[in-house]
Amino acid sequence: MMNDIRANYKYKHNGGLTQGLKEIMGETLMYLFHLDHEDAKHQVDTN
Repeated sequence: MMNDIRANYKYKHNGGLTQGLKEIMGETLMYLFHLDHEDAKHQVDTN
């Protein structure tokens, strides 16, 4: 049991951490892109 926890901890702090950051950055970029896209559509509609 203890070895599983240690292995999981190591995974999270090495590859897992990087993967988590990539996922967060990806979601953030998608969110920002979506907002920019909505703004652009809104500006076209108002003009």
